[in-house]
Amino acid sequence: MVALADAKRVLNLTGNDDDALIEGLIIVATDYLSKIGVLVDPEPAPVGEAVLLLVSRFYDRRSERRNLKYEQIDGVRTFTNFDPKSLDDADLRVVDILTAPYREQGI
Repeated sequence: MVALADAKRVLNLTGNDDDALIEGLIIVATDYLSKIGVLVDPEPAPVGEAVLLLVSRFYDRRSERRNLKYEQIDGVRTFTNFDPKSLDDADLRVVDILTAPYREQGI
C-alpha cells in the first residue's frame, strides 16, 4: 500500500492536518483499483503511481466532495460513496495505462 509520507510528498504537504483524509484517500484509491481487477497486493510500482495519481486528484477536488459520506474503517476515516465518474477521462486513461499489465485475467 502507498505510504502516507509518499502521498504527502506528491501533494507537497508537510503538516499533519489532513493525514486522516489522505490515508482515507489512499484506501479509496487502492480499493477502486482492486474492484476493477487490478492486482494491488503486492503493489507493483506502476500501480503505486496510479494510486498516487488518484489520491492527488481526489485531494485536489476535496471541496467538490462535500456530499460524500464518511465511515471509519480500521480507524481511518474514508469515503463510502466514491464515484469514479468524477475523474477526468485523461486521469482514467493514465490509470488504465499504468495498471493494464496488472489486471486479473478472466477465465
